[in-house]
Amino acid sequence: MEDSYLYAQGKFKNINVPGADATLAFSINDSCVVVGYYQDVAQFFAFALKKSKVLSFGYPGAVATEAYGINDVGQVVGAYTFDYQIYHGFVTSPITGADFE
Repeated sequence: MEDSYLYAQGKFKNINVPGADATLAFSINDSCVVVGYYQDVAQFFAFALKKSKVLSFGYPGAVATEAYGINDVGQVVGAYTFDYQIYHGFVTSPITGADFE
C-alpha cells in the first residue's frame, strides 16, 4: 500500500481516501486543497481533499483518471486513459470551498 502525507503545524497527517487500496497526493494550493489519485480494485480515480472531505472524480468511461496539480483558483490538471497506452490531459472548472460542503 502506498501512502501520502501532509505536513502542517509541525505534524504529519496521513492522506488516505476511504476504501482505497493506495492513495497518492501530488499537489496542494494556498486554500489547502490537496489533489492526487487513488486506486480501488479495478481502476484509478482523481480526488480533491480539504479538511478530511474528499471529492472523487473520473472521466466517463476511463480506466484511470489522475490529478497532478491544482492552482490557487482551484483548477485541477491531470490525465485520463481508456487503455493505459494513450493518455489525454484535462483541466477542470475551479473547485471551491462550497464543493466540500
